[in-house]
Amino acid sequence: MKNIILVLFLVIQFLGLSQKEEAVKLKSNEVKINLGMSLLGLPDVTYERIITDEYSMGLSLAFSVLGKENLGTTYMITPYFRLFFGNDRAKGFFMEANATLFEERVLKYGYYYENHIYYSQSINTKYTNFGLGIVAGNKVISKNNWVGELYAGV
Repeated sequence: MKNIILVLFLVIQFLGLSQKEEAVKLKSNEVKINLGMSLLGLPDVTYERIITDEYSMGLSLAFSVLGKENLGTTYMITPYFRLFFGNDRAKGFFMEANATLFEERVLKYGYYYENHIYYSQSINTKYTNFGLGIVAGNKVISKNNWVGELYAGV
């Protein structure tokens, strides 16, 4: 009787171990909108691809909705790479390296002298610039997959 119970117990254990667990499908793509920049007239849409638990890459596109006659940034294109520090997958404290290509409109003032009179002139000029930056921040994700980020950098 003891042998039958022992064999039955081992068979149940073997069958229990042989069952396949369903794999949890982890989300690897995020699309985000920067609400703060949108309120300032420069909507920012970002796509981020989570590569591993610690690394992600993304591309951020921002464009002005204020019109060409307004001064300031007209567009920004920013690819970035993030390194996450923590136990959770692609969230928590992170460091980021990025590069930005942007165009801005500025007023350029010019002065000239003619017939013993000084004249001033302002010209609406656009410049295209490029910059490299580093960022430190924190990323949180809700149970419903809403993403919040707070970051600062140079």
